Amino acid sequence: MTNKERKRRGMKTVARAAVLTALSAATIGGAIVPNVASAAGRGPDGWAELTPFNNVPARMHITTNAPGGYAVPGEKATVAVEWDLWNIWSQFQTDKANGNVDGLQDVVKIFASQTPSLTLDGVKCEEYGDRDGKTAMGKAEGGTNYEPVDLGGLVAQIRNLLSKAAALPTGGNDNAISKFFQSRVRATCEFTVKKKQATDINVGGNVALSNMFIFNTTQTGVAVLPVKQPDSPNAPQWSTSAASVEVNEGGELTGKADPGTTIRLEVDGAPRENPNVKADANGYFKIKLPDDLKAGSGHQIVATSESDNGGKPAKSRSLFVNIKSADEPKPVVDKPVITSPTGDVKAGDELTVTGTDGNQVSAVDQNGKVLAGPVTIANGQVKIKLPSDLGGATQIKVVAKPKDGSGEGKASDPKNVVAEKPELFQSDPSTVQLGKEGVVNVSFVPRDGDFTKIAGKKLVLTAPDGVAFIKKASYQTFDAAHNPLKGKGEWLGEIAEVGDGGKTLTVPLPAAKDLENSKTVEFKVTAVATTAEGATPGEKTNGTATVDGYTAPLKVTVAQ
Repeated sequence: MTNKERKRRGMKTVARAAVLTALSAATIGGAIVPNVASAAGRGPDGWAELTPFNNVPARMHITTNAPGGYAVPGEKATVAVEWDLWNIWSQFQTDKANGNVDGLQDVVKIFASQTPSLTLDGVKCEEYGDRDGKTAMGKAEGGTNYEPVDLGGLVAQIRNLLSKAAALPTGGNDNAISKFFQSRVRATCEFTVKKKQATDINVGGNVALSNMFIFNTTQTGVAVLPVKQPDSPNAPQWSTSAASVEVNEGGELTGKADPGTTIRLEVDGAPRENPNVKADANGYFKIKLPDDLKAGSGHQIVATSESDNGGKPAKSRSLFVNIKSADEPKPVVDKPVITSPTGDVKAGDELTVTGTDGNQVSAVDQNGKVLAGPVTIANGQVKIKLPSDLGGATQIKVVAKPKDGSGEGKASDPKNVVAEKPELFQSDPSTVQLGKEGVVNVSFVPRDGDFTKIAGKKLVLTAPDGVAFIKKASYQTFDAAHNPLKGKGEWLGEIAEVGDGGKTLTVPLPAAKDLENSKTVEFKVTAVATTAEGATPGEKTNGTATVDGYTAPLKVTVAQ
């Protein structure tokens, strides 16, 4: 036997040994190495592939099993990186068909290994978590996969055939044996999302590739795990409506926010971690001023409200706070006095109030509801006008407080509210019998005594249900003793207009010359009505009388 033949036979022996060794490892895959990856599905088992942040290698897949594909602050999530294992037989056949067989590419795959790992925002999985002294929240699982490969592709071919055969009993590639032969390397990271995670998490996948030679490399990719932010709480509200307040050094600010939220302060735009308080079950809070805010200084302060479940903090409006010394004397607040009117008051009255200069004065009703103000006392007095509608108030008083509106106030003696008779009103009860006629009287008594303001205007009467007006109307004027000044009255029937089948009656009123009489204290229109078809007995209350912006309710009793 020649030396050439000996060498050829020796090489065959080595090749057979390599093939047998490789075949043995191939048939058991990576099972001899702890934590070797199995086929991690991306779909049926609930794992969703994340959106790449950069150029992720084609064989790398970064996934999550988080519900909906996003993480939630304060809750657990799991991500994974997968690396598709190299299939020498498929690649060999493709290269052979394309005439690109490259022995070097086969050599570098011999006994190749892949070691995957994960990072979260650039931090190793096992080191990820809130830096609060507690155990790191990340829990990594993975390992190294050894992929035996032979130069001729025999092992890969056998492995593929076994994989196909393993799939036959179920008619697909979803059984455990098939997945074993078609495995991909995988690492996972289970972690708790930080409670204050305000941005999406960059999940980094790293796969270290090496073989028995010197060809080693690391494949990297980054994908984005979306973080769903909880809803923000409602913005906190200060207790005062003033733009600025005075508070003692070391004093407190008060307000209201969503119950259970954490309240902190921003001072001149800078957030302060401390002090902080929780809003109580009703949302009320008291928070102490930071110790470094000294007397004589002034600051723009904002209250922030933050939920325990995270989310963007909500902010109050800015409040300017003047810090004063606790040793300063308290502001003087004297009891205010209403000097005018001297008796009862009515809607629209202007009150004259005396008190201490700089005090703020508000008018309130018997329940403490603010009706007018605040206004500031200067030169010992101030005027404050009551609204035209007092909303059912039966008493009013004025309350004086320090100029910043805070602290305990002092109240004046109360005054009774007189309910004035309206200027336009139904002057007499009205009754109409079924099928007969009756009258409806409407009077006008101006508070300023000027009757000419309705001269030439039109009085529109709208009948209540079950009542219909007819073309009959007159007017009369009366003096202070309620004596008529027009004899039997002035007839308006010729110019009155009936509309909508008697639902309305429009009455043109006399000219100014007919109303100019110094003795006149009341102007009355008398209209004639009957019952409408289908009317039923009872009090009907939905009628109206209107003239030049004045409106009065009308009611008519329909009798048998």
